Amino acid sequence: EDISVACGKALRDVRNMFQEENLSAVEFESLNLLCERIVFCLYAEDSGIFPAESFRNYVQSMEKTQSGLKEGFSILFSTLDSKMESRHRDIDRMLKKFPYVDGELFTGEHLEIFDRDTSSILHNLVADKLSQIIKKFSWKKISPPIFGSIFEKILAEESSKKLSARRSGGIHFTSEKNIHKLIDPLFMDQLKAEFLKCDSIEKFRALHDKISKLKFFDPACGSGNFLTETYISLRRLENEILDQTHDKIKVSIENFYGIEINDFAVQVAKLALWISEHQMNHSDNFLPLTRNANIIQGNALKIDWHDIVRNPDYIIGNPPYVGYSLQTAEQKSDMRSIFDGYRAAGKMDYVCAWFKKAADFIRGTDIEVAFVSTNSICQGEHVGFLWKNLFEAGIKINFAWRSFKWENGLDDPNLFAHVHCVIVGYSMKDRSEKIIYDEDEKLAAKNINGYLLDGPSACIESRKNTLCDVPKMITGNRPADGGHLIIENDKLDEFLKRDPRSKKYIRRFIGADEFINKKDRWCLWLVNAEPSEIKSIKPIYERVKACKEDRLKGAPDRQKLAETAWLFREQMNPETAIVVPATSSGRRKYIPMGFFDSETIVSNSVLFIPGGDLWLFGILNSSVHMAWMKTVAGRLETRYRYSAEVVYNNFPFPKPSTKIETTAQKILDARSNYPDSSLADLYNEDLMPADLRRAHENNDQAVLDSYGFEKDLSESE
Repeated sequence: EDISVACGKALRDVRNMFQEENLSAVEFESLNLLCERIVFCLYAEDSGIFPAESFRNYVQSMEKTQSGLKEGFSILFSTLDSKMESRHRDIDRMLKKFPYVDGELFTGEHLEIFDRDTSSILHNLVADKLSQIIKKFSWKKISPPIFGSIFEKILAEESSKKLSARRSGGIHFTSEKNIHKLIDPLFMDQLKAEFLKCDSIEKFRALHDKISKLKFFDPACGSGNFLTETYISLRRLENEILDQTHDKIKVSIENFYGIEINDFAVQVAKLALWISEHQMNHSDNFLPLTRNANIIQGNALKIDWHDIVRNPDYIIGNPPYVGYSLQTAEQKSDMRSIFDGYRAAGKMDYVCAWFKKAADFIRGTDIEVAFVSTNSICQGEHVGFLWKNLFEAGIKINFAWRSFKWENGLDDPNLFAHVHCVIVGYSMKDRSEKIIYDEDEKLAAKNINGYLLDGPSACIESRKNTLCDVPKMITGNRPADGGHLIIENDKLDEFLKRDPRSKKYIRRFIGADEFINKKDRWCLWLVNAEPSEIKSIKPIYERVKACKEDRLKGAPDRQKLAETAWLFREQMNPETAIVVPATSSGRRKYIPMGFFDSETIVSNSVLFIPGGDLWLFGILNSSVHMAWMKTVAGRLETRYRYSAEVVYNNFPFPKPSTKIETTAQKILDARSNYPDSSLADLYNEDLMPADLRRAHENNDQAVLDSYGFEKDLSESE
């Protein structure tokens, strides 16, 4: 892996050489293919496929000019693509050493990168960077899955600027550790268990025959790391079988199928599988590359998968994510085509299309599927959007990894994917043993639902009205002002100094950050203000004019707001209300909530309940409500995303209780003992004061009692 990472960094240096060159899509494709071919040659030389020192000596002999480099690589690639009997008898003695490769790896020149004025860069590439790589690495030890991922990440992200192929595709490349989180519970654990039960040559041979026929399909295969690691894992198991039977190798890369939208990644995937096969088989008859993995370029959501592979045993992979608000027009079209007539398609993450298409593909079969996804598909509205649809079609979740932080095994921060993921394995058939993985825990389950809990396959869907007779929860006021109606705390004194009359129109302004972290922020609240007075107070009038100009630059609905440029988009200002942050840290046992009055204006980063009372405050601050919220709410990474439509409106409230009013007031009383502390301080699990914790525990018990729940009821129960 160290070799793979170091080489990846060297290739990034190559990319950086060209980053200011404004290369066309064709030129980037040429550069990518040049690097891929060079990698193959380096590996082939170090692993004995090519004669020793043959590629190194040839590179050193090339004339280091632009035309000389192009001609040198052109002749080499043409030679590698020619059968021995078809080569010219007067071929240079250095080229005679190179074997015929095939596999279309060297077909066509594709050297357009040499046709522009980049001679100095190309000189550095060949004379300097390539020379360093040649000298530094032992290529025969390279890890194909790791290297393939880095190769794609580093080079394809640049070509995607031109091709719109992968950068907007939500790619997050995968470490071997994370690949095994998927393939082990899907099939490798079972195959290894079968191996341990073999007690005769006949049983070993039967297992050998079984694994040699297994077919694997990755419909978003990227650089092929899932397919490559699967092949390597099967070959290792096969080697253990061969130790018993002494038969021939049967597992072949021809049983591996993939679709990938990026043409460069397709080539990298094939290259990684070729190298893996050579490393695992230690074959002297590696060339020509007659056996090939079936990796196809194209949009997997527009291709009929039956045209690629018939009856695969397993569908695996890490499809692109992309939240609905970030999807391109083409991606939105993909979603509509997969979720035909399904209105929620416009609100779903792009990865949902792969889950749905795979579910349709396996209908009526025993094919099993496992995909990596962002954790959003098992939270909030997505459970109702996606999993209700799949459960009704007969899909069963057989194993799952609950949310975990994605790691790619690299220590380079530029190559990290900052995302929290789940892994879901499903099929049309019910496994007798279902497993939920939660960090280091392995939990047996009777049924795994869309929230990745052991429970019935219920899906909490968005609803406009509350389930019970409680006040409505609404989103706070959106300024839609370009910042001009907001006064930051460090600007307040200066603003008041310019015209003290403005004080009557300034209110405390809080969003989630200000509320939780006790920050001061202010706004102009000009509801019912006389136009003449607005005009007479110069600092206010300047802000109103700036707000109008900003709104006029926006979309039609925002332009309409310019007619009332002195007002927020909404003007909700109740006498009293409960405020609930829309986003809050997942490390807290309770979401910090509180009351505010009409002297405070709340922003749209919080939700609030006009007329909310102590009883309602006590329920919302209880362990019962927190357990519900953690289960059905969405997440932003590990932070809770509270919503009125899913969390609050669906919550089954108990009957009102004066006991809960009392325990709720005790929570507020305990908070008041620490006037200098923010809610973030008070609800820090390491710092929470004892009296506040005790007040919450008493409130928890009062709420449990109101439902008739037992005292020691666990959160999952």
